[in-house]
Amino acid sequence: MFGWRWTTCAAVLTLFAGQAGVARPQWVSGNDRRLSLDRPVAIASIDDSTFVANRTTGSVRRLGVNRDAAAPKFPISDELDDLIALRQTGLLIGVDSSRHEVIVADLGDDLPRITQRLSVARFPVSVVADPSERRVAVASKWSRRVTLLRVVETQAATGNSDGNAATLAVEAVIDLPFAPLRQLFLNERFLLVADAHGGELAVVDAQAGTLRSHQSLPGHNIRGLALTPDGKSVVLAHQILNAAASTTRSIISWGGVISNTLHTIAVDELLKSTSTESPDRIHGTLFPLGREKMAAGDPGDLAIASDGRIFVALSGVHEVAVKSPQSFDVKRVSVGRRPTRLLLDEEHNRLFVVCTSESTVEILNATTLQRERVIDFSSQTVRGFEARGEELFYDARLSLDGWYSCHSCHSDGHTNGLLNDNQGDDSFNTPKKILTLLGSGDTEPWAWNGSQIDLRNQVQKSIEFTMAGPAASFHPGRDGTPMASERDVEALTSFISSLEPAPGITTARDDLELNRAAIERGRAVFRRHKCDVCHAPPRYSSSLSFDVGLRDEAGRHYFNPPSLLGVSQRAPYFHTGEATTLREVLLDHDHDGASSLGEDQIADLIEFLRSL
Repeated sequence: MFGWRWTTCAAVLTLFAGQAGVARPQWVSGNDRRLSLDRPVAIASIDDSTFVANRTTGSVRRLGVNRDAAAPKFPISDELDDLIALRQTGLLIGVDSSRHEVIVADLGDDLPRITQRLSVARFPVSVVADPSERRVAVASKWSRRVTLLRVVETQAATGNSDGNAATLAVEAVIDLPFAPLRQLFLNERFLLVADAHGGELAVVDAQAGTLRSHQSLPGHNIRGLALTPDGKSVVLAHQILNAAASTTRSIISWGGVISNTLHTIAVDELLKSTSTESPDRIHGTLFPLGREKMAAGDPGDLAIASDGRIFVALSGVHEVAVKSPQSFDVKRVSVGRRPTRLLLDEEHNRLFVVCTSESTVEILNATTLQRERVIDFSSQTVRGFEARGEELFYDARLSLDGWYSCHSCHSDGHTNGLLNDNQGDDSFNTPKKILTLLGSGDTEPWAWNGSQIDLRNQVQKSIEFTMAGPAASFHPGRDGTPMASERDVEALTSFISSLEPAPGITTARDDLELNRAAIERGRAVFRRHKCDVCHAPPRYSSSLSFDVGLRDEAGRHYFNPPSLLGVSQRAPYFHTGEATTLREVLLDHDHDGASSLGEDQIADLIEFLRSL
């Protein structure tokens, strides 16, 4: 799901299964791309076999019959972002965002056997099946699309099988108004799709192959979606950012800046709306996770038992919580670093917890939350700076009491599109839109006022002031090591510097050649009207600050322009977030005198910007 790229290398990793925790790695500087780490990101189960997908090695591991050991990894692609299993046909289906494809594998008697590779909308990040398992949906992040696939059962082609085989066939490709991540079939007809960054939702009519509605909820970083046992409600796990709250220690301490929430919405409410234009606001019942001195940063995946117990991965604080339907009490237990996916076994007696940063799967007793097994997917003890920086980026313990991580505002390195009142511009009561970090490593200076010329200093400042996490108050790691050493800041800086810009939506949809003429005309307009003075190629940014005709609450009107690379993926615009489209930037705000351009020139200029 997470989009960071490493080139995999061949490595034989031994496995460890046992009751105890796992050894902590040593961190070394150097090129991470020479270090191949399993990063488990998805888990699926059929009968007595459980399968775990590893992102960076593009491999699948099969847990044993007792699910307390793991077979050698079976590489099926360059990387894997998600994985499901179809019980009726015995298929594993994975998605690879780097190769823009779905991989279908037959489980067979031993190792999975790849039977199909199918191109889908570019940058696929998640896959789900409807209750009948006759249809599969693939959400593609940067191309902002859902691909609907039909499961076609055919007579097995191999001579040593008496059963049926199955393949996938594309039924429809549906454009979405946002970049998707999590998905959930509400029933056999309707598919709920959640925003990867902000708080938008879409309902897709899978039978008709159309977008039914577009809605929004008060929140962002929707990382958990699950139906209640009666199928009448959806529970979501997400965060809520208060744009008016300054990042002072007192406000952070009670969850006033970012709160972490379970959100229950009736399915009937989700299906009421049929608007696909501007999103309808939708509400439900909120249940806060965490409290003062015991926050619950970055809630992730959900699993709901048949008796209504809700299990939630508290990814940022490395815990799993369970909420009983009869009580407001929440029981919590520590697990490995960054639990991201959960799976209940068929009897709902055991809970499988995928700990991405730990490279483990922990098996818990679903009643007591006692640890039964730890399955370690990587014995590697030496890891690179970028890998360490990635782990810290998602670690909410860098903030006061664990309320939020870097990812909480910069969703998977991007932006949640919201405003935050921090001291990035050296003042409070001047909230500004959260900037994307994708591609920001060499676009100095940093911050809206361009006050930081060293990225490392910007990272340190964010930890100390935006997250209220000076070194003296950091929670220790599980090995007792303080969380924010100078090397940790360097590792975070290294990781942020490695992030590539988001692809323009025209590029993501593979429409460059189709729109080539308009793009080139738009490029000429861009140059002719001196847009490249503030947004100079190749980074389409500048080290200077400019008056854009907007003032903040302190009266300042000079701002450092963000890079235009990936600009079509990060609406709204300006430090105020008041322009919701590129067209509004150019016309409604007359940005750089754009209103003097003709309609054809505006259209061409927008097409050029969408290609960056």
